[in-house]
Amino acid sequence: MLWTGSAIAECGLPNWFRDALGRAPMTTGDQCRFENAGNWRWTTEGGPVTAFGGSLVAQKLTTFGCGKDEEIRVSDCETGELVTFFGTTCGGPILTIPFSTVECFDGTDGLLQMSQSSTLSQLAEFAERNGVQFRSETISEQFEDFPINRRPKANCGCKLYYPDSPGAKL
Repeated sequence: MLWTGSAIAECGLPNWFRDALGRAPMTTGDQCRFENAGNWRWTTEGGPVTAFGGSLVAQKLTTFGCGKDEEIRVSDCETGELVTFFGTTCGGPILTIPFSTVECFDGTDGLLQMSQSSTLSQLAEFAERNGVQFRSETISEQFEDFPINRRPKANCGCKLYYPDSPGAKL
């Protein structure tokens, strides 16, 4: 969940903090890592992109605003499709701070147990069976709500691992 300006105001974040979030430059690193994407209402960081064979790549994103929310975005570099799997509260809030985590469905028996035969449809079916919320879109739609100067390259993982794929050319 991305926290809106009103949600941040309700959290009581001081103006200097919101201003600092808005001025911090976005930085990028190896394996498509990034920090400080977003705007003064929320900021997002992306971990390293992982390739799972076939044409799938995945990246964990963490968004900070009035709380902390995690999600995993899995892209199919051949089709240009992307599915975002949203974290859950794993049973409830911690210290009454809004948060979500992917720890409940990530790991050895979870969502990221992918193989070369995995498809986005199979992963979405797994999510549905296990109560994990998700959204389907295209790679090019990813990060559309981020300001241009603080928007990560949506197709970075495809360019890195599958440079000849259609997804790398978006």
